[in-house]
Amino acid sequence: GVMNLGAFAVLGSLKSQGEDAETYDDLRGLAKRHPALAACMAVSVLALAGIPPLVGFWGKLFLFGSAISAGDSPLMWLAIIAFINSAIAAVYYLRIIAVCYLDSPEREPTQQDLPWRIFSAAAAVVLVIVLSIITTQLMSAAHDAAELPSRSAEQGWAQAKIE
Repeated sequence: GVMNLGAFAVLGSLKSQGEDAETYDDLRGLAKRHPALAACMAVSVLALAGIPPLVGFWGKLFLFGSAISAGDSPLMWLAIIAFINSAIAAVYYLRIIAVCYLDSPEREPTQQDLPWRIFSAAAAVVLVIVLSIITTQLMSAAHDAAELPSRSAEQGWAQAKIE
């Protein structure tokens, strides 16, 4: 959600010919006109694509890994299909970055004077980076939380045997 918020906040802070930015043409050359917004878009889109070491990569890795380690045939096929879809989606995500950084603008989108949208894009990118850094701690805490009920049940069973 944070990755999507960052990308859409960048789009929401741009206007082209009086309309909201919605197409690739609206993003062409964004890095030349608004480097900070282009960087926010790049980080958000790279995370959505699942590029390491960003949080989107870790999410996909843990999700696909769980499906594969379950050993269940339907889950295995689901993981394979999800991986193929992720690879196809990465092409579209990377195209957004290419348009922002490599193309020249055909028309001149303007930045709206809505600092809260720019702030929300920057805040989302900071959160993406922070989540990327603390992913292992979050996964460890989630793993410990998942084991807690089973440990409590085992301890209760052991105590019942003693009594």
